[in-house]
Amino acid sequence: LDCEKGTVTLIGATTENPSFSLNNAILSRCRLVVFNKLSTEAVSAIIDRALRTDDQLQGVALTEGGRAALLSVADGDARVALNALELVAGHAREVDESAVCAAVQRHSLYDRNGDFHYDLISALHKSMRGGDPDGAIYYAARMLHGGEEPRYITRRLIRFASEDVGLADPNALVQAVAADSAVHAIGMPEAGVVIGQAVSYLALAPKSCAVYRAWNS
Repeated sequence: LDCEKGTVTLIGATTENPSFSLNNAILSRCRLVVFNKLSTEAVSAIIDRALRTDDQLQGVALTEGGRAALLSVADGDARVALNALELVAGHAREVDESAVCAAVQRHSLYDRNGDFHYDLISALHKSMRGGDPDGAIYYAARMLHGGEEPRYITRRLIRFASEDVGLADPNALVQAVAADSAVHAIGMPEAGVVIGQAVSYLALAPKSCAVYRAWNS
């Protein structure tokens, strides 16, 4: 109510998707401004400014290979580039590609509570529906590497086994349920290969939506 009256001016910033992380009542009363990824030229310029003005970076030499590695790690986020540069500079005065790769562990581009969560589970489903085991393993691995709950994936595999494979291969459901049980029994990272086997099996299995269509008719 105070926001509607103008008594309170609410200004906020988040790296999350506001559509998922903000209360709908607040969201409906706000104007959203989207900040897109910076271009590589813009991130490179910010790196140069930091090298000129930051006392901790004085005397640090950045090679072209090191710059390219930083830009790749940053993926359009200047904060990531600067944090990575500072991390590397704490161990070496010459920042080259090998130094960046040795000091920075690149995380998967994935947010388990935001857009990438839904984009990647959708891509996993489409890969399995399209008979692409390589793509299915890739998207499952990206989700797991990014911190997704393994049993969220296996629950979706159980559903997929009935909805998309169905009676064309009844063993698909057995595989999916077994994968879920295995994840519960041994946990990660050992269960990663189990999930990989399950998504590969489902991708290669024949497909039938007959039961799903009959259930919803």
